[in-house]
Amino acid sequence: MTSTKKYIWGTSPFAKRLSEEIKLVANTNLTVIISGESGTGKEHVANTIHRHSPRQSKQIVAVDCGSISEKLFESELFGHEAGSFTGATRDKTGLFELANHGTLFLDEITNLSYANQAKLLRALQERKIRKVGGKKSIEVDIRLIAATNSNIRNAIAKGIFREDLYHRLNEFNIDIRPLRNRKDDIPSFIDSFIEEANADLFKNVKSIDKKALDKLIAFPWPGNLRELRNVIRRSVLVARNESITQECLPAYLDLSLKSENGKNGYPLLNGKGLEDVLHKTEKNIIENTLQSTHYDLDRTSDLLKIHKRTLYKKMKRHGIRWQRNT
Repeated sequence: MTSTKKYIWGTSPFAKRLSEEIKLVANTNLTVIISGESGTGKEHVANTIHRHSPRQSKQIVAVDCGSISEKLFESELFGHEAGSFTGATRDKTGLFELANHGTLFLDEITNLSYANQAKLLRALQERKIRKVGGKKSIEVDIRLIAATNSNIRNAIAKGIFREDLYHRLNEFNIDIRPLRNRKDDIPSFIDSFIEEANADLFKNVKSIDKKALDKLIAFPWPGNLRELRNVIRRSVLVARNESITQECLPAYLDLSLKSENGKNGYPLLNGKGLEDVLHKTEKNIIENTLQSTHYDLDRTSDLLKIHKRTLYKKMKRHGIRWQRNT
């Protein structure tokens, strides 16, 4: 989900608690870690914290840590002076300076290398930065919010994330549940996404029928809110009347839900648990998307709304081999 889209919190007890936690921490300067699977709305939570904070008049600067190269980390975050390295033809203001007196949002922070984690920790502790090639320190006043779709404690145990940085960041933690654990909120999300799609696509869909709704509630949603929004937008586009029916839903939902010998076609599959079902569903979606793009990894990562590096990791985990486009 992008920060420019309307976000519905839902009405479940979890949704209410999430809203209360955001309001509680927003008025402080505490550093926040937001954890949750891809597509659960972590950036929306970060933006909401900023909008309700004393720093709301300043900007929030968002950084995708997975997209910053190892060599350019200091230049991107702290800036550089002209001539400091090959290609540095002019002075550059770093993201820390851009976020001064505002909020810096570091998305997917576990993608930072161990060495760059140390540089980040030092900047956070000292609240000072030094541009690449610069000689003087610059004081910065930022509120930091970090997000991750990984288990940081597991990353610490594996030696790929610094424990001291974790404790520096983890002054307040917000954990967002995956959509499959928020079934009560799905109807509210659907209504909101229908309204949004109608406006964007010049349609007049007013409802979703019960069978289609039941299917969407039963689906495990490995892509969470982002995936549900995409499904609703497609369904609104193809709807021939004022209601979304089962025929409007994409076929892969049926393929993912059907069991080999179940009566109603919904998981669990032959005694397998939810994690097994989700693993198989994610693999099928990735494989189908790769085939539809003729194994164009850039297009596939764009369609799945994940970073290319994340796509590589998922392909490796699922044993999916890349086939060269010929």
